[in-house]
Amino acid sequence: MQACIGHMKENGGGVILNMASIAGSSALADRFAYSMSKGAVIAMTYSVAKDYIQHKIRCIASLRRGFIRRSSTATCSAITR
Repeated sequence: MQACIGHMKENGGGVILNMASIAGSSALADRFAYSMSKGAVIAMTYSVAKDYIQHKIRCIASLRRGFIRRSSTATCSAITR
């Protein structure tokens, strides 16, 4: 983001889209670090949106994909609600 915000300011604005996960707002059991890092992405998104709105730079609330069952997630516990 730091690399592009300067260019966006010079060009009159822009849009930043961050990707996160549902784990950032509804923690996954046994996945502390992953859930914590995705929560940080969500918080950063809102913070950047507030900091740069006056420059017409929008930071879109991060997309939060749902939990997808596949071989790499087979050992994950169910999402804690």
